[in-house]
Amino acid sequence: NVGSNKLEVFKDYFSKYANYQNYNHRPDEAGNIKPLKTVFHKHATAVIVLDNINLDTVQHKDFIKSVNELSKKSKLTIVNFGNPFNYQWFDTSLTMIQVFEKNKITESLVPQVLFGGMSAKGSLPLALNEHLIYGKSESSKVTRLKYTVPEELGISPEKLVGIDAIVQSAISKKATPSAQVLVIKDGKVFFNKSYGHHSYSKKQSTRNSDLYDIASITKVAATSIAAMKLFEEKKFKLRDKLRTHFDLKKKSKLGRVTFKELLTHSSGLQANMPISKYFLNRDSIVEGCNQFFCEKPNGAYSVQLANKMYMDERWIDSLWQKVESLTPKRRGRYKYSDVNFNLVQRFIEKETSQPLNDYLDNNFYKSLNLRRTGYRPLEKIEATHILPTELDHRWRKQTLRGFVHDESASLLGGVAGNSGLFSNANDLGVLFQMLLNGGDYGDQKYLKESTIQKFTKASYGNHRGLGFVVKGKRGANSLSK
Repeated sequence: NVGSNKLEVFKDYFSKYANYQNYNHRPDEAGNIKPLKTVFHKHATAVIVLDNINLDTVQHKDFIKSVNELSKKSKLTIVNFGNPFNYQWFDTSLTMIQVFEKNKITESLVPQVLFGGMSAKGSLPLALNEHLIYGKSESSKVTRLKYTVPEELGISPEKLVGIDAIVQSAISKKATPSAQVLVIKDGKVFFNKSYGHHSYSKKQSTRNSDLYDIASITKVAATSIAAMKLFEEKKFKLRDKLRTHFDLKKKSKLGRVTFKELLTHSSGLQANMPISKYFLNRDSIVEGCNQFFCEKPNGAYSVQLANKMYMDERWIDSLWQKVESLTPKRRGRYKYSDVNFNLVQRFIEKETSQPLNDYLDNNFYKSLNLRRTGYRPLEKIEATHILPTELDHRWRKQTLRGFVHDESASLLGGVAGNSGLFSNANDLGVLFQMLLNGGDYGDQKYLKESTIQKFTKASYGNHRGLGFVVKGKRGANSLSK
């Protein structure tokens, strides 16, 4: 930031798309500007904002030189508020955005142009040099969400007051201490607001950047997304039976179940994972440990379930063996089951040789820049940015914050097909906008449109698509454009 203004609006909108490190580079009283010495990460992009600065080739020679040298080492963009003649001193291969007037509106729009939240088309009204001639024009396209006001979409702000009333009513009745509401239409976010506090004690207000344990939304925001990619890569067919992909015992009746049955909850498997024996042993920790749990990490007791509670990792294999011995009952009929999606997870991890969380990070979350989405959030995010889920009186005997609430996911190490993902409204908006875009987002292709259509159609014998709840024939597809 080269100038005296703090660019708070600019930074606010920039932060909606990416993390950044801010450097203030202010001219001295005589107008001199020191050369840039900042060393950027090799994968980072340097964005230099000239805030109503009039560059002089003599006085600012060293600064101009440092910018041109940095452009040879790192990706670099210059945003120039004010005097367009500043551009005549820079390498013309740089990305440049010229804004003649700086105000709150232009500060909010420029970051969105940078990231593809909105399109821009402009032509030079004057000649700057032999390369930047009069009338030279460039344009950009929309590739990401735009953040705007409801009026742009023809929506009266007064009509949105009802959202506030509904959420505030829920909070006042203690149905929830907090909420986030994000509303998107045609790829444009026109309502994004957080309400309430992290707990009923009201010590910490909820922010748009805070994370929630999103429970069974994990099934679509994680497991189904991964399964879609493997399906289009022909790693499995819907009619494939599990015995063709898993090394099961000959007597295992699980082997007859198909992927279609798992993804539509029609496998006939029981609703919950077979985990009852772990609950019965929570209270018998003697001197810090029992056969299942320890208060501190100790050898094989490395799977953290909560504060001061670690499980022997060897029990995870035992749990999967128990799953493989389950008997499906009344196959073909709808019965919602966590077991179904944990088996899909098991297949994904076997096929990719990666834990589910790593596969999702590498193929979706990182490149979508979902900075607040992932399993086991405490590994990279401070607890103060995570909403507490509940006071677990029954088993873990503590308030859960950053540890998954679902017991099955907890016993699987916090990464499961049925639950375990943490996220916020904005990140989920990006993820599902990608699906609405037919698998495209930010100039990158994640899934084929045909794959998305196949998984989100209610044409598999009940009200569900493959992994998704859809409205079926009587209503519009839940992911229709």
